[in-house]
Order: sequence, then structure tokens, then C-alpha cells
Amino acid sequence: MKPIIIITLLLIQYTYTQNTPADSIKNEQPIYFVDKELPNLQLKPLSGKPFKLNSLKGQIVVLNWWFTSCLPCKEEIPELNEIVSKYKRKGIRFIAIARNTESDLKKYLTGNVFKYEHTLTTDSIHKILDDRFPRNIIINKNGVVVFDRIGYSAMNAEYITNTINSLLKQ
Repeated sequence: MKPIIIITLLLIQYTYTQNTPADSIKNEQPIYFVDKELPNLQLKPLSGKPFKLNSLKGQIVVLNWWFTSCLPCKEEIPELNEIVSKYKRKGIRFIAIARNTESDLKKYLTGNVFKYEHTLTTDSIHKILDDRFPRNIIINKNGVVVFDRIGYSAMNAEYITNTINSLLKQ
């Protein structure tokens, strides 16, 4: 029985490596934007008029890239809500960009509290931010990314808070 399992696993590995072009392996690394400006994203809020990201220069902006079925995304929401409550009166803009349809996002938000301003993704945003969730990005008043972290960690809230505090001192 063991030889059959081993042979099967070797065949699967061989098939995978033969059907995976080298270029696709090289491109699996995400693009981080620290010390750079994000492209001028067109953001589509659930309510209100669309706006461009560069129209927010002069403000500290905290972006969250997520979707409603992402368990790590949902796990960090209570911590993100605490950060919003702590800093919302300090002129910081908290924007969540959801990789969902408008109806799915609205349905989720009716039963769940997420204190960020909610926007919907576009094809161009998806190409830029990729399919790695959750992703938190902090942009300084000059429009430069100072924090870009993919994935959930119990330390994310502390990292975000420390970055915001640092920016507020500048």
C-alpha cells in the first residue's frame, strides 16, 4: 500500500511541476509599497461619490483590503474597530476596500459592525493589491505608504497603532 501512495504523490508532484511555468512562480511574491505612493486608485464608496486616493493627500489614510468570507479578515475587525474608535477624531481616514459585490458587502454589514468607510473593489484595485488578505496599508499625509502588511497577526493592531502614533507626532 505504501509504494502506491508514494508513487501517487510523486506523480502529482511531477504533474504540478511540469504544468507550472517558471514565470508564474517568480510572480507569486506580492508587491509592497512602503516608501512609495500607491497608484491613484479610484475608490467607490457604498454611499457617496467615487473619489481618487490622491485627493486624500494631507490626511493620514489607513486602508484595509479584505472580503467577507475571509476568516483572518473577520478576525481582525474588532481590533480595527478599536483603532478607529481611538483615532477617528484625529483626522485619520479609515477605508476598507472589499473584494465583494455591493449586495454581499451590504448583507455582511447589516449583521456585523466594521467602523471603516466601505468601498468596493475595481479590476484595477484588484490587480494592484492582489489576492492576499487581509492587507493593511497606512499612507502618510504626503501620500507615501509607511506601512504595508499582508495577513493577520495578533500584533497587527499594535503595529498599526504604533505607526499612527508616529505619524501623528510628525
